[in-house]
Amino acid sequence: MARAAYLAKLREAIATGKIREKPEYGILEVREEVQVPVCWKEKTTRKKEDGTIVISWKDCQGVTTYTPGEVLFPYWRKASEWEFQEWEILPDEELKRRGIIRKNGSFYVQIVSRIRDLPAAVRQRVRHIPAELIARKGAESVIPGDAQIMGDYARRLNRLVDEFLGFQGYSPSLLKKASGVLKQTSAILKNKRTGLKKKALADIRSVFELHPDYFEMPGAISTVMTDLLGQRAINYKMAARSIILGEKWLGLMNEIEIIFRNAYERLCELAAELGKPNVEAVRLLDIAREARGIWIHLNQTVHFDPYYKRIREDDFQGLGNVVRHAEAGKGNTVFNLIKRAAAKLEAVAIGEKVSLDEVQKRREIFA
Repeated sequence: MARAAYLAKLREAIATGKIREKPEYGILEVREEVQVPVCWKEKTTRKKEDGTIVISWKDCQGVTTYTPGEVLFPYWRKASEWEFQEWEILPDEELKRRGIIRKNGSFYVQIVSRIRDLPAAVRQRVRHIPAELIARKGAESVIPGDAQIMGDYARRLNRLVDEFLGFQGYSPSLLKKASGVLKQTSAILKNKRTGLKKKALADIRSVFELHPDYFEMPGAISTVMTDLLGQRAINYKMAARSIILGEKWLGLMNEIEIIFRNAYERLCELAAELGKPNVEAVRLLDIAREARGIWIHLNQTVHFDPYYKRIREDDFQGLGNVVRHAEAGKGNTVFNLIKRAAAKLEAVAIGEKVSLDEVQKRREIFA
């Protein structure tokens, strides 16, 4: 899979109009194919004879191609280990030129992910991301998401604190139980990248490394619980923002489909008129010019799949030649070109879509 490019690398393509920003939707549309050089580093480790681990970085290069039809979504990402090492020595002017910001001792940069088409982008925001963050509901079961898991473990830790506070004196069995619960909590936090999860994991490790006094255990456990609940709150906020963004993208889908529907209905009307006998040459030319105007309008306004893919097919692109055929008096050819183009628009948006009703129901969860 091609590596996502930094947004700063697309600025030239944006300036020349090959890629257009749509700030009201937080996305980019690709109007012409763009190839962007990407560079990164891969970490390698080598063990010396004396047991010492040597770490080195291998320079890697590639090209990422963005094509019309894709939905490009810029988002902020925290710097990786190699990026941090490279960027911490750069002056502020260079960081600004590269679109990098420094915040709380870390670096952040916007990268551009891509989604194959607009319906997939809506499903990702309305269904998949909230399901990963909160929970995925099946017909007869619920698969817990990240927030639900955080909440479940926070409740276990809370019950553990209550047991410590309710027990008068020292209890080796309770201490052993606490160790088991903290180890289980630690297991679910391994390889987690968010700040609060890393902090919770560090807090758990402190318990095992520092061996706090028995009567200090409730406070240590409460610290971990606070971290988990903080992450749970963040997950709910992220899920809510994801659904709101998905609703905006659904609105864009509906706008495009209205354009298609209006174009389809008008092409059908023009074809019906051409199906009548004795259409005058002047009227034939007017009809052809109007059909070509529809062709121009859709080519200029539609750049997201699956809609873009439809209008790029030969049966629709044939509308670009209707005026020439009308000028040659080929009424039957004009009729067939318009009819085939209308058929392509009719088939648009076939398949399951996220509905506005579904979006509203999911938003109510976070109201």
